[in-house]
Amino acid sequence: MKKLLVLLVTLFIVLVNSQGQDINRNAFHFEVGGQCGLYSFNYERTYSKNLIGKIGVSLFRNEFVMVPIMFGKYFGSGTHHFEISAGAIYVNREAIIDYDMQQTARRNMVWASAFVGYRLQNPANKFVFRLGFTPGYSLYIEDPYSGDLSGFEPWAGMSFGYRFK
Repeated sequence: MKKLLVLLVTLFIVLVNSQGQDINRNAFHFEVGGQCGLYSFNYERTYSKNLIGKIGVSLFRNEFVMVPIMFGKYFGSGTHHFEISAGAIYVNREAIIDYDMQQTARRNMVWASAFVGYRLQNPANKFVFRLGFTPGYSLYIEDPYSGDLSGFEPWAGMSFGYRFK
């Protein structure tokens, strides 16, 4: 699991250093719902031929830390685009291991995730809006304390962002 995370982060760093043709290749956006469930803050980089890489973070009290790493492409020209991406989400969560003693422990998981949806991105404007279907699949098969955590999770999300050089 850690090897997969290191591989994805390394690939993301390599892609960040590649050259793109878009003037505003970088973006920060806030996502509601989406890959991390409640919300996430994300950095996105656009490469040549509308290829994108994204890394983000979501924190929920002291219970969850989620780090999505996604790669994808958007299609179309002008303002309206179709976007598709896939990747992994590293999840570190607090799990109850003994209900009687109120004991908890941290658990690591990896989810496969995707985004299929609409992207509003005017080349002359710095605003980005995304709305789409964000299904996930837990790759962590079983937690001895919480039971079976694997499975498909249909979800949706939208994000608002700002592009910059």
